[in-house]
Amino acid sequence: MHAPGAWSGGVHHCTTSVFQPMAPGLSSSDTATMDTCTSPPAHVPTEPWFQRAHTHDAQTQAASLSSWQQHYEQLGAGRFEGLLEDLRFDQLQVFRETTNRSVLQDGSARSGHVTVGLADFEAGRASFCGHQIDPDTPIGIQADVPFQLVTAPRMTLVGISIPSATLQALAAAVDGPEAAWQVPRSCVLRALGPRRLELQRLTSSALALGVQASTLLGPAAARRTLGLALADAMLQCFRPEHVVADLPICASSRQRIVRLARDYMQAHAESVITVPDLCEAAHTSRRALQYAFEDLLQVSPITYLRCMRLNRARRDLLRQASRWQSAGASVGAGVG
Repeated sequence: MHAPGAWSGGVHHCTTSVFQPMAPGLSSSDTATMDTCTSPPAHVPTEPWFQRAHTHDAQTQAASLSSWQQHYEQLGAGRFEGLLEDLRFDQLQVFRETTNRSVLQDGSARSGHVTVGLADFEAGRASFCGHQIDPDTPIGIQADVPFQLVTAPRMTLVGISIPSATLQALAAAVDGPEAAWQVPRSCVLRALGPRRLELQRLTSSALALGVQASTLLGPAAARRTLGLALADAMLQCFRPEHVVADLPICASSRQRIVRLARDYMQAHAESVITVPDLCEAAHTSRRALQYAFEDLLQVSPITYLRCMRLNRARRDLLRQASRWQSAGASVGAGVG
């Protein structure tokens, strides 16, 4: 359910509190200020806009990140707890996403923007488009290019999304008009080393302004100062010498196998599906199918099928419960 936002100091906040249980790793003070809004206003104003969403379903979390086209599938067993903080101002976006279960995230980023992401996790494995990443390895995501991210359990992902034209203009100002800065494809970047903490502090400060000191982002000068700091940090990440591997998204054989098998599962979720069915749909052998899923998604094809069906059933139950609540509220409003 949605509720109209409230304007405070020029910053748009979501104020609908939906979920009360505390996510793992969060303090009681976090729970007290937890707000939920599934999407920003249809027309996002030029003034800053901030949301803090606490979710219990992976796909609900995917829908909460404004202006991204994504689909999430929970891969790890157990109750899902997610937290999303999302700040937008002057076409820039800073977000921090926390999940307590392994999740498959695929889709595309904001149109016309370039995004850098930094994962933080202590155990497990995470991969980006089939390439294993660690907490010191940032990833780059180009707009309108499909990507696939498999998170580690209990992982936090911090992201900065900036218009590619803004980065190109900054590169020309810093390196001279003759400098040719190419918009990178989705890629893995070199380890940041000491710059990792600098980037984390910068994004944390930006989100703190949205949460605790929203009026500070009201003046245009303050937004410009913060925007330049974010853009400069992001430009340093995408220097040619920092790009490790350009990723030809959806070009490899294993990515194609997984995509075709998942499409078949989605289309026939209510029917009996066997491994030979998936092999035929993906035009591959049983062994190649197994290797592709374990390499890219870290689970077997049958385990993924089971997770997909459980996630779909969970979302159906949540929608049904929401309809019952709405109907009960309508009846209550009509009594007396």
